[in-house]
Amino acid sequence: MVVAHSGSWSGYLTYIERNLSKDHTIILLQNIETSKSSFSLSIVRKILNNEKIISTNFKKFTYTSADLEFSGVYSSEKFPIKITITKENNTLFAQGEGQGKFATESFENNLFTFDQAGLRLTFNPEKSEMFFEQGKNKITFKKE
Repeated sequence: MVVAHSGSWSGYLTYIERNLSKDHTIILLQNIETSKSSFSLSIVRKILNNEKIISTNFKKFTYTSADLEFSGVYSSEKFPIKITITKENNTLFAQGEGQGKFATESFENNLFTFDQAGLRLTFNPEKSEMFFEQGKNKITFKKE
């Protein structure tokens, strides 16, 4: 049985979790809240349960313009807007319908991020797909 409580106040995040059956307690305190703020609760749970932690550290990678063949419009029945992907020189840009265009940071394995919005885009060119991750949203888009 697990009992937990979270809280926040302008600039602060807190979380306490007590697993009564395992006699584990997790207390997380954070004294800054930004768009990049998040608790690593799942990692803490894995440490307490001696589970393997998969690294989320990705190596930055500079693609050549020829490598960036992901341009196009992507859509999904599970998401209300289409996302247009374009390239300028060695930079990939994304733009949701009715939103501003933004540059992404590039990493190995066709991963592109936009940290200000907590956004990750991973491309699978063989399947003409883009995997979209933002918060709890994890959606596969198809290239039109």
